[in-house]
Amino acid sequence: MRHALILVSLILVLPFAALAQTPDYTARLERQFGPLAETRDFSGVIGVRRGEELLAFVRLGYGDWENQQAFDTAARFDAGPLSALLVQAVIQELADDGALNLDAPVQTYLHELEGQAAVTVRDLVHHRSGLTAELAWDALRSLRTDDIVAWVRDHATLQDGPHEAMASELNHALLVAIAERAGRGRFETLAALHVLSPAGLNDSYLVRGRIETALPVYRPGPPPLELVRQPGAPARPGSGGLVSSVDDLLALGRAVASREIDLFNDDGSLRPPARLWRYGEHTLYVIGSELAMILIVPSQELVIAYAGNINSYPAAEMLPLLATAILDPALQPPAPRPASVALSGQIDAAGRYLSPDLGPLQLQAGTLGMDVMIEATGERQFLTPSGEDRLLWRHFNTELSLIRDELGQVTRLEAVRRPLSRGEERFAIERLDLPEPASDDGSVPG
Repeated sequence: MRHALILVSLILVLPFAALAQTPDYTARLERQFGPLAETRDFSGVIGVRRGEELLAFVRLGYGDWENQQAFDTAARFDAGPLSALLVQAVIQELADDGALNLDAPVQTYLHELEGQAAVTVRDLVHHRSGLTAELAWDALRSLRTDDIVAWVRDHATLQDGPHEAMASELNHALLVAIAERAGRGRFETLAALHVLSPAGLNDSYLVRGRIETALPVYRPGPPPLELVRQPGAPARPGSGGLVSSVDDLLALGRAVASREIDLFNDDGSLRPPARLWRYGEHTLYVIGSELAMILIVPSQELVIAYAGNINSYPAAEMLPLLATAILDPALQPPAPRPASVALSGQIDAAGRYLSPDLGPLQLQAGTLGMDVMIEATGERQFLTPSGEDRLLWRHFNTELSLIRDELGQVTRLEAVRRPLSRGEERFAIERLDLPEPASDDGSVPG
């Protein structure tokens, strides 16, 4: 009887002991990202799974900020950064089915490249093709793969190797073209037949061109919402176009963790789009970036999937922020950013400047704040008034202090960038459009 009582006690106690050892990932994620959602800097869904067990599914912010509509369980995000994973998976499936020879020269499938070096399909898969040219998407007649291959024929050259591995949009675009010709179908259909449907990813699909069906993406803007919708860019074959739910991204992560989708080289290293990343004693497998990401923690048997819809400063730091929330028991919530104030003297900052990392900038008066335009890209972002003679560049969590001369004109900006995952950075942004000072005789040089 005594042994029976001990056995019953063990049966009752062990599950509770195991449960107690599992961290409360929901509480950790809410502590890390809840304050950022309150200030409208984070919005998205994060899921954590171990095997078949869902350990956390956290939704913070809104799918539609204008109408305060919360995320539903199958909310579909633009998961473009994870699209390259499907390219690798489709190529692998076609090779396993005998429809594609990985050791064949690319010219076997892309006859337009005859006469160039005999780089193999496997070289493209492992990003060892030597192609370094940036694909000029705007110069293409269309996003059809025939037009992509024609551009490569005219503007890029395959070269004899061996080459160092180098991730490239061009590699994935050519792999899409090879998949379509070897698989005799449109890549979006091949992905559905060979990857999405067999894996049960019923909320996911690929789009080429304009994405109309995913949740809107926002960026910092003026009050009262402090957000504006970000214009969408056409999804590019091989590097964009995946629309998916976080539940499906968890399943996709499990397929990578179990090597159903095998992204490992023979030497144990990972090939793009996956990469290794260290956090303390843990090695993580990482796929994606910023607004869509999958993390795999083999030592904990965890798969974490995240998708978001605010392109603001936490987005660039999602990898260390997620790792900290999941793996660091001494988690501290992020410091709040400065609150916005009414626009006043900050308008004097209008002018042209030189940033040490972004190049020439133009600051212009905007609606209830200032706009900064990055000349190299033409991208325009909002600057939030955050205090007397101060502006907050929310996209980078960088506070800009206006430095004036004795006449009161702004001569430069002193910048303090405050990343959430490392120490602050200080630098100067010099003004370029001030008139030359007058000489002693009153004349202006030049």
